[in-house]
Amino acid sequence: MFSSLKWKLSITYLLIIVTIMTLSGFFLIKSIRNYYLNNTKINYLTQANILSNLTAQNLNSGNTSLRSIIKNYSKQVNARVLFINRDGRVLIDSFGKEKGLEGEILTFEEVESAVKGESRAKIHYIENGGWVLYVAVPVFAFQRVAGVVMFSASINSVMENIKEIQWQLITIFLFIGIIITLISFMVATYINKPIGKLTRAVNRMAKGDLSTRVKIYTKDEIGQLAQAFDKMGHELERYDKRLKSFVANASHELRSPLSSIKVMVESLLNEKEPDYKITREFLTDINKEIDRLTRLIKNLMELTRMDKMKELNRTEFNLTDLIEEVVEKLEPLAKQKQLTVNIRAPQNFEVYMDYERIFHMVANLVDNAFKYNIDNGVVEISCKREDNNVVLTISDTGIGIPEENIPSIFERFVRVEKSRTRESGGFGLGLALVKEIVELHEGKIEVESTINEGTTFKVILPDVKHG
Repeated sequence: MFSSLKWKLSITYLLIIVTIMTLSGFFLIKSIRNYYLNNTKINYLTQANILSNLTAQNLNSGNTSLRSIIKNYSKQVNARVLFINRDGRVLIDSFGKEKGLEGEILTFEEVESAVKGESRAKIHYIENGGWVLYVAVPVFAFQRVAGVVMFSASINSVMENIKEIQWQLITIFLFIGIIITLISFMVATYINKPIGKLTRAVNRMAKGDLSTRVKIYTKDEIGQLAQAFDKMGHELERYDKRLKSFVANASHELRSPLSSIKVMVESLLNEKEPDYKITREFLTDINKEIDRLTRLIKNLMELTRMDKMKELNRTEFNLTDLIEEVVEKLEPLAKQKQLTVNIRAPQNFEVYMDYERIFHMVANLVDNAFKYNIDNGVVEISCKREDNNVVLTISDTGIGIPEENIPSIFERFVRVEKSRTRESGGFGLGLALVKEIVELHEGKIEVESTINEGTTFKVILPDVKHG
């Protein structure tokens, strides 16, 4: 029986498929592991560089101020943070003086590299502590290394995620292998060509070609498997593109103001006899760029926080008071454009929602209505209850949004037209935050806009407790 061509082909293809899938699984698991760990390193290196800049700016403000900055930043990034001098001695430890390492000298290779001006991130395994990522970044002052910022972050959760993904992939590959084995023995001659295409596609994807598609449209199991593979490939490719785009745009948005600040500072330093007016103008511009960086980092941190924390801190508050507070806070911008702001809302409009996030949402929408409005324009803000929902509407008489761009305005780092630029205050993060907040409240947001006539945002949120 086993000497027949059918069985020979079946067994041969079975062995080939098992081998290819094993190798592909090995490379895929290795690629995913490297992908997760590299992203973790990049994330902490980015955070460490931000703290390094903050530390450099506050070197002359005393240990108390630096200690407060480092301690607060340690909580934000969920990592132990050390500030070390050029001799390797720990000056500040976020764990405090009693529990920390202050006064001790560290001889880690990461610290030694950072003292030489080279940032370093390395993973270690510590007994009774598990997997730990050490990140060391130099602190530059007056074009020399003044010290080192070091992060010590537990990555046990990352390792657990990788392990879980590995077992999931192994399970999936075993499942696929079983299906292919059964089909191979049943219809070896018929599935010879599709299996070849599928194995080649898996191998290409394992090497990192996420654009690989099988395109087998038969209705049998192999066809279904191929469609599932194509769907998986499409989702992986889409996610990979979004991730690369997000990282690239975030890097660009951070780099642009820093470049501007550097150019202006170098211009001031090169002036032998600084002119007071020019110096003041440059310092004003530098201050604006720092404000831009602060807003960007704040929005990025808020997006990151919302990605991790999906629970709402609901409290009962007056939505009308919140709207009036937002308008009062943004009043200078309204006065600058001589805008007329009309608020149509009941005096006692109690809602049960997350106050901080609703405030952030309303502030972003009103800020957009002010910034992208015309001089002497009108902004209408109203809220009401309708069908067990709270309906918030914000309309302006501004420049409007092209119809074809409306579907993309809630994506991160998207600015849909030249008039909505970073110079006018936009990073393309505000509306992304708005959408995250609305969806977190299980609501929806609608947009209507006409070029040169205005835009209306309508937010519909479930009226929990009052509905």
